[in-house]
Amino acid sequence: MAAIAIGQVPLWMVITFAKAPGKTICQKLKATFSPSENYGPRDPMIRGEWNAWKQEQLKARKGRFAA
Repeated sequence: MAAIAIGQVPLWMVITFAKAPGKTICQKLKATFSPSENYGPRDPMIRGEWNAWKQEQLKARKGRFAA
């Protein structure tokens, strides 16, 4: 019973990898581990705040490594 439950993890990994966009293995691997377009909060107001926060974090991160 446990083998069936644990066996599903690699099975779904292979299925997800096979369905991923891209022609090469590297493209498929990158697409598999990148977030989808609809990732994030559903509420439009919260999503706007979240996107603004992400942009601030990105600018701060770039600022630290620019020097």
